[in-house]
Amino acid sequence: MKKWLHAHKSENGQSLVETALFLPILLLLLVGVVEVGNLMITQNRVTTSAQTGAAYGANHYVHEDWAGTVNAMTVASSNSITEMLDLDPAHWDMWSFHAKVNDAGDGFDFFEFSHGHGNQTVGGDVDWTEVQSDTLAQLNANNASAANLEIVGQLNFHEVDTVLGFDFWQWAGFQTLQGLTIMRVDTPDAFESETCNVLPIAMYFENFSLYPEDYNENLGAAHYPGIDPIIEFRGANLNYPNPPPVYTSSNNSQFPYNSPGWHLSWDAQEGYLYRLRNGEGSGGFGWLAWDDQYANANKIKEALTPGPPGNMTSIPAEADAPPDYPQLYTNQADASDHVISVNDWVQVNTGNIAAAGTIMEQYYIDTEQPGVVIIYQETRAGGGNNREYRILNFALVRFYGHKLSGNDPSMEIEFLRWTTPNCQ
Repeated sequence: MKKWLHAHKSENGQSLVETALFLPILLLLLVGVVEVGNLMITQNRVTTSAQTGAAYGANHYVHEDWAGTVNAMTVASSNSITEMLDLDPAHWDMWSFHAKVNDAGDGFDFFEFSHGHGNQTVGGDVDWTEVQSDTLAQLNANNASAANLEIVGQLNFHEVDTVLGFDFWQWAGFQTLQGLTIMRVDTPDAFESETCNVLPIAMYFENFSLYPEDYNENLGAAHYPGIDPIIEFRGANLNYPNPPPVYTSSNNSQFPYNSPGWHLSWDAQEGYLYRLRNGEGSGGFGWLAWDDQYANANKIKEALTPGPPGNMTSIPAEADAPPDYPQLYTNQADASDHVISVNDWVQVNTGNIAAAGTIMEQYYIDTEQPGVVIIYQETRAGGGNNREYRILNFALVRFYGHKLSGNDPSMEIEFLRWTTPNCQ
């Protein structure tokens, strides 16, 4: 009995020693997981703030009023993060810049930068020579020529706070996060940003730019291994146009600005190509119904056709609308809201979409007329067609081909920029 008690006490003692040895290691691992997760989330928010500022600058650029453009870009960047991160100027530095690439595409005719927010302490002394070099490298990616492009950029620095109050990030060199986004400001003449040219098309926020038709690993590794399905360009699979466009590693003349494997919502730049397959989830798109009265196949065609009766461009301001004017859009979360905007819930249209191909060809592919599409992430069950999408953003895109008849319907698009439709 004494031997058993002695053995039992020894085992208890050994367990306590093991616990004392491994508990600090376990806690350290747990702290690391929490802090790394916070670091990744914060980096995504800093990147998003730079994208938002650059997108606003590209969409509202006024060369003659650069100071006003800087202020607007800074406000746009700030508004994208106020609900998530502290805007204390001691923790931020926000810079905006605009430039014109020279004729050779290897330098700048001018490059001007301005500080918009912060105490100029977080980012330190910015190496603008390095920023210019990085800018040219992005613009000239994949043998594209950046010659004569006019651009705006947003460069944001943020001093990250740790969740648990430990300052070990500064020891590891991760205390300051950076977000840099560059966008072209030369926009298609055919598109008037003052219109409400929103098409009844919703793209899922996760998609990856297309790879050349002859892609192999020797041409470069994926930027997001594990989640990027590596979708190759397949012009021959399109119903339209004929002959189809061509995009190979040795022939990218039709799409000189595409860079493969970049995430739509995180990385998209003007000229990147994406394939939209009909359905939900990564790479998917869906057709929309602006209201219950527009929830069938014929109404898809009407809503794609520029001008009345169904396209969003025909919606007058509510104050100017006649009393009997049928509202073409209703926010599914608020029946009194008829102005489409971010965070609205829009209704999915389950009508047959094959007939939409002719409309896409006539008004968008042949004419190269851009259109605004909705970006969504959240979905939910709803009334009517029983599916609804929550608007995350709006993108201006150009359509260059479709396969809307037969199995696995899809459309091919070129991303132009993030935008805000004028639907007031």
